[in-house]
Amino acid sequence: MHVTLTVRATAAVSLMFMLFCCSPAAAASPDPESDFFREEAEFYSAALRSVAMRKSPLSVEVIGAAEIKASGASTIWDALRLAPGVDVVETRTGQGDVSIRGFNQSNSDRVLVLLDGMSVMQDFYGITVWEEIPVGISEIDHIEIVKGPASSLYGANAINGVINIITKKPEQLAGGEAGVSVGNRDASLVSAVYGRRAGKYSWKAGADYKEMNRFGDGELLASRVSKAHAYSSYEPAAGVKWDLAGGLSRVDNQLGLRNRGVARPDGTSANMRAGYSGGGFRARTFLYTNNFELRDFWGGPDLKSSVFDASMDQELRPADNDTLVAGFSYRRNAIESGLFDPGTYHQHIWSAFAENTWEPSVKWSLVAGARLDRHSLCGSAFSPNISVIYFPDGNNTLRFSAGTAFRNPNLIENYLHNTQTLPLSNPSFPGFTSAAASFSGNRDLAPERMKSVEIAYNGVFDRFKAGLAVYAYTQKDLINIDSPSYNITTFPTLGISSGWSNTGTARAVGGELSAEYAIGRAAGAFGNYSYFNASETGRQNDSHNSPRHKASGGLKYLSEGFSGMLWTSLAGPTWWDDNVWGAAPALRRVAGYMLFHAGASYRLRDGLEVRLKAFNLFDKRHYEVLPYRSDADVGHYGEVVGARYAAELSYRF
Repeated sequence: MHVTLTVRATAAVSLMFMLFCCSPAAAASPDPESDFFREEAEFYSAALRSVAMRKSPLSVEVIGAAEIKASGASTIWDALRLAPGVDVVETRTGQGDVSIRGFNQSNSDRVLVLLDGMSVMQDFYGITVWEEIPVGISEIDHIEIVKGPASSLYGANAINGVINIITKKPEQLAGGEAGVSVGNRDASLVSAVYGRRAGKYSWKAGADYKEMNRFGDGELLASRVSKAHAYSSYEPAAGVKWDLAGGLSRVDNQLGLRNRGVARPDGTSANMRAGYSGGGFRARTFLYTNNFELRDFWGGPDLKSSVFDASMDQELRPADNDTLVAGFSYRRNAIESGLFDPGTYHQHIWSAFAENTWEPSVKWSLVAGARLDRHSLCGSAFSPNISVIYFPDGNNTLRFSAGTAFRNPNLIENYLHNTQTLPLSNPSFPGFTSAAASFSGNRDLAPERMKSVEIAYNGVFDRFKAGLAVYAYTQKDLINIDSPSYNITTFPTLGISSGWSNTGTARAVGGELSAEYAIGRAAGAFGNYSYFNASETGRQNDSHNSPRHKASGGLKYLSEGFSGMLWTSLAGPTWWDDNVWGAAPALRRVAGYMLFHAGASYRLRDGLEVRLKAFNLFDKRHYEVLPYRSDADVGHYGEVVGARYAAELSYRF
């Protein structure tokens, strides 16, 4: 088996190298979608208005479409491994979990994920199911990453940062593209998208079907997803736009829920978004619904939830060097499930926000923002942020920022009322063969809160670009499961009762260093390193589940006719709490890993393009969370992670 995999990986490297060497000279012109030095690119996610990246009040990263295509990534979380400060773990085949600047976990809930500015978070558990996001990876224009507290912009759940997936506009598509992909473990993808602009109107529509089998057993299904989406806009005058968009996903996959079980969600989610902008005024609203059966977990209950969100804001210019944006929003969460007492539960969140940018000279910018959120259960949260930015010249930027953020309790933490019976093998309870674990939500939970400071530098020196950021933050009122209480009168079934409360604090320091060198007009080398060190007190699962050291780097070539990348990602060891029932943490180590990746894309004549993808090129079998061992020793239900190989053919028309 090892020889077969080595030969397969070596063949893939050889083929990609030949494509590098044999690409025609005509293909050397840079890809319009790529830009090695994106400092002046417009960035939409780090302020209440679009700004140049170098003027962003927060640390940001951008992963462009050309980089995603060249990287060999088959999933969005694979591509996110390129960014410094972003922590990625693959819990189970088809389930990625992403955090920013530490404290990652199975079911990460401290990063807000957006699709074209619309939340795609599952409010019932506060997580993002990445495979459910209704967009194909080939339709992504770029991914904007905001690192650090962003609650002054987005409110709850943007406590460690924001990831905004920006899709291609109809005028960028300017026609259609259809593709098919086949890979190992019977992985397959069929996709199509069409978009066009005609005068004042533009529209696009697309659909995808994707499935993959598990790394550990290639005969077992890991994920099957169908997606469809559409967008239209009307621009009656310059600077005025009406738009309408919607999407639908059908998902059959698996979801490891920390050390408490595996669910196999089967169901649909749908969203609709509408907006207007003009004269500095914006109004947006969206509706998001889902209906799932959580098979194999907590009795397989149905779960129905919906989110309605509406916001509006106005941009003003009090002076030539001063810009103010202010607005308000309303959000309504509703959920009904067999995990709760009968009935539909509602939460209401009202928010008011403002951000002011003052530029007293070409060398200085002061950005101050604040947001006040009022939650119907857990009260008010105030989130200020301030950034001072200094521009010594046109190529260098120095920034100091400080801010706060918060995370509201999710619906499970507020309302869960469920008992689950599991096998039990614990020497502390001899003779007991099972455990009846009862979990109860807490409607008196306070939000988790964070305070952060950061100093960052970015500079461009001819062909060389570098960035450095150093940060520190504290978190308090962390929401964790209480120490359990036991009932031994039900022998041989042990009664275990627990809930949630605000316990403990966390402190972290870290930094990121990145560098990039443009070898030519289309070729470049890149590398980055991230450091993270944290401590926690007063909580049950005192885990260190983000690596202290992490790095990635490689070579890339981005042109219209050919693009490719050879790169590596490294993550140090992590420690995870393996104690399901006890009060004291039982930390176990998951070894670090170094993975190699490769991708190549070559544009043939008549609109045809062929792509080769090899993620985890040498099929290094490893775990990224604690592996599942048995029903009584569950770990984090982690599955072994192996290689993803794929060959794709697409046609533009």
